[in-house]
Amino acid sequence: MIRIRLFGTVASGAFVLGGSLLIGAGAPALAQTDSECLRELAEAESQQVGVLEHLSSFERRSLSTLRNAVHVLVRTGHDDACEEVVEAVAEILGERRDELVDSGVMVEVDDQERVTLLETAPKVAELEQPLRAGDMIGGSLRNTRDEHLGQISDVVFDPESNQITHVLAEVGGFLGLGEDVVAVPLSALRVTDDHETYVLAMTPERLEEAPRVQGDAMQEPDWAKENDMYYALGSN
Repeated sequence: MIRIRLFGTVASGAFVLGGSLLIGAGAPALAQTDSECLRELAEAESQQVGVLEHLSSFERRSLSTLRNAVHVLVRTGHDDACEEVVEAVAEILGERRDELVDSGVMVEVDDQERVTLLETAPKVAELEQPLRAGDMIGGSLRNTRDEHLGQISDVVFDPESNQITHVLAEVGGFLGLGEDVVAVPLSALRVTDDHETYVLAMTPERLEEAPRVQGDAMQEPDWAKENDMYYALGSN
């Protein structure tokens, strides 16, 4: 029994002859690289690019296994089986998108009305009626492109001014797991009329580099100045 590494996995009972992959003695000839099945796989994944960004490491590994299976089936001429795997990939990604949309992590990309609403939402600091802490905690933090950034978990209150100065948001996790905490200045936020979505004009990549709130960091003399400067310079 010869074992070789194939597309990152180990395949048993396979051997290479003259650059072509053979499985067993009666394996079909190598399929064309411009396989219709491979094109359908690429199309299925291109339609769900946003979903791929939110997959967990386990889901990514599982998708990679299915992708490898498609390539093996193409190479061995099992077109019908290949089509079934591609259909399964498309169905899995579609169901995952529905879950992300339902949970508020994603929205449909053509929802321009929603994007316009976020871009023109009033600034929190300029509201005629101040928001209560209870109204803010639990709110969704999104950017002006309606990309999910995190969720507000607490607020920072300044006893001298009797005002909320920052919101603490859990970011960087996957569906509630493994988040870090950042302190977003109230001056950087907008809010929708229903007070459920708080808008920060920053890309997820930029927010990923924002200062984290750890230990007694907020007790440092220059913490607020350095933290707020990051948001002042990082808006998109």
